[in-house]
Amino acid sequence: MKCTFKGPHLFDLADSYGDYQCPQEAEFGALCILHAKKDRPDSGASHAQTTQWMELNERCEAAFAKLLETLLGDPDVIKCDFRGFQLTSLSLPKIVCKDL
Repeated sequence: MKCTFKGPHLFDLADSYGDYQCPQEAEFGALCILHAKKDRPDSGASHAQTTQWMELNERCEAAFAKLLETLLGDPDVIKCDFRGFQLTSLSLPKIVCKDL
């Protein structure tokens, strides 16, 4: 199942998400690893919870790096769309363009 992220007006009231379809596979309910929220555990969290969070973020960073490499390496791709990505509490709400 594909990620079903939809975030109308999540970051910018002028931005429209109506045409957005994430190509990633859903892993966390209906969201992919890049759109799933990854909150840092509280300071009193167990070592296992903190380790799990760190591993999740490492997987997310690796998935983002792989996606970025694929998109930037494809001459047919003229824009990279990262709307709504959650990267260790960093959200990227805009489209990033590459030079042609």
